[in-house]
Amino acid sequence: MVALNHELESKFLGATKILREYLPRSLWQIAEKSNYLGHTDVAGKEEDLCFMFCDMCEFTRFSEVHPASAVVMTINVFFEEASDIICNNGGDIDRFTGDGFLAIFTDPYEAARASAIMSNRFKELSHILSDSTGQKLKFRTGLHYGKALRGTIGGLLRKDYTVLGDAVNIASRIESNCKPSKVLVSTAFYQACSNRISTDEPFTIQVKGRNEAIEVRYLKKVLL
Repeated sequence: MVALNHELESKFLGATKILREYLPRSLWQIAEKSNYLGHTDVAGKEEDLCFMFCDMCEFTRFSEVHPASAVVMTINVFFEEASDIICNNGGDIDRFTGDGFLAIFTDPYEAARASAIMSNRFKELSHILSDSTGQKLKFRTGLHYGKALRGTIGGLLRKDYTVLGDAVNIASRIESNCKPSKVLVSTAFYQACSNRISTDEPFTIQVKGRNEAIEVRYLKKVLL
């Protein structure tokens, strides 16, 4: 009986380790706290957060001329680096979106620092992989700072713990308007850490679904 219990515990821990790799780190931390308090769900709350959207430029063309296995392998090379950089700078990847991802930070400066390091590393990787991929792979990154609801969506059979709100949508729109290999930030983000970053001159973009234009600027330098 003892041996059987040990085997079951070992399998459970193994499954838990696998699941941890597929879920945001913040969810595990909150879930552990909720479980300790005797809760059966994860409560949501509204808070000020930094949102980083990033995706590959011309992904459709790249996937058309490469087998799916090569596409996935190539993307994983970049995203493995991105995951390390983001986690080592206080952020957490909320979700991957095929050729892109959404990362969340509580500190705007840490988000800016991570984006600068990641952008430089992506350029290095693109140069290294250019012979095997046949093209220089480029990514767009958008950053915004604002209030959003971080909570649970879904039903009894499937739930997700994510962020919802206008600030999240703005960050996504900023990224889609960014030039390849650049980092575009909102003025709200810039103001939250302006003493530690420098940018180009501000300009406005008009995005789908919004009446008012959004003021943005390209990130130039981060005090590392």
